[in-house]
Amino acid sequence: MVLSAMPDTFSLALTPAELAWLAGAFGQTRLLLPDAPFQRLLDDELSAELAAGQASLVQRGLIRRVPGSGWQVDRVAAALLQILSSPERAVSLLRLPRRTL
Repeated sequence: MVLSAMPDTFSLALTPAELAWLAGAFGQTRLLLPDAPFQRLLDDELSAELAAGQASLVQRGLIRRVPGSGWQVDRVAAALLQILSSPERAVSLLRLPRRTL
């Protein structure tokens, strides 16, 4: 997923696994994503995907471990999750193949 804004443009690319980990960190059990990428996974497979998403977020500096209080999430990622999980808004996500960007 790539989030961008105009005119002061920025982008935030998140894989489905990264987005799923962030959603779980904020107590969201489900986000409406195109193709529901993790819907048919077994528990072990889902755990592996979430662990990969977490490791990727750590490596990218979007989350970090804070001793005694858990995980700290980058403000932009936290804001994105609040928008996506807001019941007052309907958000539509599109998946674009990398070659078309």
